[in-house]
Amino acid sequence: MFIYQATLKNDAFGGIEKGLFKTEEGVEVFAIKRIYSQKFFLRGISKLLAWNERRALKQLMPLHLPYFPTLLFTHKDYHIRGFLQGDAIYRRTEYLTPEYFKHCKELLRCMRRAGVANNDLAKEANWLIDEATGLPAITDFQLAWVFSSNSKLARVFAREDLRHLLKHQRKYATVGKMERRILAQKSGINRLWMGVAKPIYLFITRKLLGWKERTGPEERDI
Repeated sequence: MFIYQATLKNDAFGGIEKGLFKTEEGVEVFAIKRIYSQKFFLRGISKLLAWNERRALKQLMPLHLPYFPTLLFTHKDYHIRGFLQGDAIYRRTEYLTPEYFKHCKELLRCMRRAGVANNDLAKEANWLIDEATGLPAITDFQLAWVFSSNSKLARVFAREDLRHLLKHQRKYATVGKMERRILAQKSGINRLWMGVAKPIYLFITRKLLGWKERTGPEERDI
């Protein structure tokens, strides 16, 4: 049972609510309820994004790590996942030490071994930090892909996740020589996105859906 507390987001692809979820054992845990769009022309995309997230979270759950959301419940119109404690990194820049980014890289290695790429880690809001422990967490797997962990495609997407992390590290801390080399080497997938897919995405979201331009990390929350 989900006990509603607050609405965090509503857009064309659905909504996100925060509340308490009562497990089969009767334990109440903080949770996020992702509601799929009911608009017929966006329903398919909304359900695809939700399927991506559910599939990735199922793949990560055997790791038993508290740094990724846990899938708690699924329904044809929504799913419920665990709520991760912590703030987006742009809200807690004083905690972004080299040690923090070292832990972030370990999370990426765990994802790689599980065969999961997030594909949306350019968003600072998808990187969290627990100020009590200084440890990171990763949220929002709507654009995630699941691969055979030793496939070439998995290596390419894992490298892109790392490159996005290194952009944040360069902004808030320092990067080494090898890391600067990784930042300079964009993959073919990245060039394809920037040259072909992103203009289409911007046309759909800005012109057809009327989304406002995102100008900073605070515009990319949740």
